Amino acid sequence: MDFEPTHKYHVLTEEVDHLSSVSKSSFLDVAIRLLSRHITLFLKIPSYAYLRAKVLCEDITELEEERFTVDDLLMLIYESFLVRLREAHTHQDLYTIYRSIITSDYKDASVHSYRTLKDKHQPSYEMKFKITVPRNKVLRCEVFLYDLAQYVPNHMLSIERVIEILFTDFIIQYCAGSNPGLIEDLLETLGE
Repeated sequence: MDFEPTHKYHVLTEEVDHLSSVSKSSFLDVAIRLLSRHITLFLKIPSYAYLRAKVLCEDITELEEERFTVDDLLMLIYESFLVRLREAHTHQDLYTIYRSIITSDYKDASVHSYRTLKDKHQPSYEMKFKITVPRNKVLRCEVFLYDLAQYVPNHMLSIERVIEILFTDFIIQYCAGSNPGLIEDLLETLGE
């Protein structure tokens, strides 16, 4: 299984190509577009952050008496990010969001205080997994990355990297207790 990021503008490129060839679309093109309403993304998350998220999700499942998975948590975090993108109306707003991503605590996650867990029998400190995201939600982030490239041409962000950083940052903040109402906010969001 390949865990390299997709092309930075994979869905955006497909959408632009589709718009430019709408009149020339074949039945096969239409069928492929209908079948690809979801995009599979391959993520790399620090193992401890993944396990901590799993335990958090089990706690939420117990409280809500409804199954809540790491994928569900990841999508809630990502959808919260998309709300921030929708509220960004200026280039400065986009740049502020970009700065919040690149200055995250994620870079410190691998050297966090969990080094004591490391021993020669520990397989890897990186959890690799895939998640399926609705195509329109992938497109929204790719539009942000494309817009951002107009002002920060050499940024190295991909949608996978954005989600990895958001997720890991969320877990670091949760473990640090920097958001005491976090569980209640999640439960409220689940109830909607």
